[in-house]
Amino acid sequence: MWVNISAIRNKVLKLPDGRPMYQSSANATNAYITQEGSPIACFYGYIYEGVFMTQAELDMYPHQPTDKVGDGRYKDVDGNGVLNALDKEIMGNNLPNFVGGLNNSFSYKNFSLNVQATFSEGAQILSLWRRMCGIYHGDRNSIVEQVDRWRSPEQPGDGVHFRPTRVPSGWQRDVSTAWVEDASYIRLRSASLSYDFDSKLVNKFSLRSLRVFVTGQNLYTWTKYTGFDPESSSEVGNQNARARGGDYAGYPAPRSIIFGLNVSF
Repeated sequence: MWVNISAIRNKVLKLPDGRPMYQSSANATNAYITQEGSPIACFYGYIYEGVFMTQAELDMYPHQPTDKVGDGRYKDVDGNGVLNALDKEIMGNNLPNFVGGLNNSFSYKNFSLNVQATFSEGAQILSLWRRMCGIYHGDRNSIVEQVDRWRSPEQPGDGVHFRPTRVPSGWQRDVSTAWVEDASYIRLRSASLSYDFDSKLVNKFSLRSLRVFVTGQNLYTWTKYTGFDPESSSEVGNQNARARGGDYAGYPAPRSIIFGLNVSF
C-alpha cells in the first residue's frame, strides 16, 4: 500500500504598478482577481447574506433601487450605506489545502483486488452554471432546491433562495458567494478485481494461464459539491492562468466498467 499527500501554496508578490488584475469568465465580468499578497486567480464578487424577508428588513439595509422583498441581500463591505462595485471582496480560490492518493492491492487465494483513490481538500469552485439553473426564471427547468425559494410573505422559503424573476435584476446574476461551493472530494478512481484459474484446469486446455477480470474507472465520488464533478471546470483549456476553477456545467469524468479475459498459450 502506498499513500501520498502534497500541497501547493502561492502568493502574488509583485504586479505592474501594484494594481490588481481582473479576469472575466463565461457571462461573468471580472469574476477573478489577481492582486499582491493573495493567491493568483481568486474568486471576486459580492458577499451574499440571504433574502430580504420583510419590507422592514429591506428598508433597514442598503439595497439596489429595484430591489423588492424576496430579493437577495448583499453585504455593504465598506459600510458607507451604498452598494456598488467597491463592495466586492475575495471569495476564495480553486487551490486545495492538500491533495493526495492511495493505492492498495489485496489477494486471497486466486483472487486479486487493486484499488486506487484520490482526494482533494479545501479547494473551492465557482459554480457558474448555478447562475443559470440556480435562478428561477419561470420559463425553464431549474434545480430542485428552488422549491424552497421565496414565494410570498406567507411562504418565505428557506431564506437562501430569492424570489423567481423573469429578468434578473440588481446583483442576482453577478458573481457572489451564493455561487461559491466547497470542491473537496474523495474519489474511487479505479478498482480492478481478477481471478486466476487453477493450473489444473488451465493445463486441460493446453494453456499457460487464464485470468478473468473486471475494472472500473471513476466509480464513485464523495463530495458536497452540487455540480456534476468537483474536478470539472469550464476553464480547462483557458491559457490565462488568472481564470481557474469556474464550472459552467463542465463535462464530468465518465464512469466506465470493463470486463476482460487474459489468455496465455
